[in-house]
Amino acid sequence: MMKTRLMMAALAASLAWVSSLSANPATVAEQAAARHLRAGGCDLARGKHEGVTLDDRLRLRLEHREDGYCRSGEYFSETIDLGEPSPISVRWIEQWTAPQRWKKHSANPIYGPSQSGAWDGWTNGVSVVRNPDGGSYKMFYCGRAGAGIGFAEAAIDLPLVWKENPASPVLRPRKDNWEGNLLNQPRVVKATDQHWRMYYTGWGLKGAGGSNWAFGLAESFDAGLTWKRYGEDPLLERGPPGAPDDGGAFVPEVRRVDDRWMMWYTAMKDNPGKQNIHLCLATSDDGIHWKKCEQNPVLTDDFTKGP
Repeated sequence: MMKTRLMMAALAASLAWVSSLSANPATVAEQAAARHLRAGGCDLARGKHEGVTLDDRLRLRLEHREDGYCRSGEYFSETIDLGEPSPISVRWIEQWTAPQRWKKHSANPIYGPSQSGAWDGWTNGVSVVRNPDGGSYKMFYCGRAGAGIGFAEAAIDLPLVWKENPASPVLRPRKDNWEGNLLNQPRVVKATDQHWRMYYTGWGLKGAGGSNWAFGLAESFDAGLTWKRYGEDPLLERGPPGAPDDGGAFVPEVRRVDDRWMMWYTAMKDNPGKQNIHLCLATSDDGIHWKKCEQNPVLTDDFTKGP
């Protein structure tokens, strides 16, 4: 039942993305791709699974469609273009093993400690959100151990030119609790235009009074300028012994799908001589109280410590 609900949530998101294509300038191929994706999604919604499935990554896969557009194993997946007013497009992936076709920009790095203030010392863990005015972005990132989380801003038409906001850092770690004096990997999601939520990882350094790798939540009610933590305890903690995330839960990726909140996160299971690194899923009705998926991990791999 849970798997079915997750599939339908992913399907709803895909169809919503495809629906927005009609408002954007798109090529004939993109419009055709959107029509086929919509048709396949409607088949799945009606319980027809012969020619369409969702794979273990919750991507829509079309197989042996009667119109002959797709060969077995081909996919459609959505992509986001930050420069468009309605930033949605559809990319065609020939095979599920095909690599994503990304090209690094020649201007890299576009932002770093040399451009920001003296508080950070390094910059990583990026989350980019569009401001309510529609004309600029906020980019949230974390600094070195003990420094916290700050943000820079850039105009929509100048995405390579970022300027640190003087309010940075907007969230500093606490030494005497579970955060263990290090915040990492902020992920900012809009609840409304002014109400933003930041899901972050508390590192939990040993000897600092923390616990290994858990999630916290901070909220802003002025579109990301000022932040206040939600409560004193972790929002999502590592699992009990034997759970796939008993070694830690970190690096969240949160999406709001209609009235449902979904969080994919990196989980670690710490076995003697071996660490298993997975992707797990948690869901929520309000973005605050989370329930871990019974089928976790949803994607798994592992590596062995030592030589």
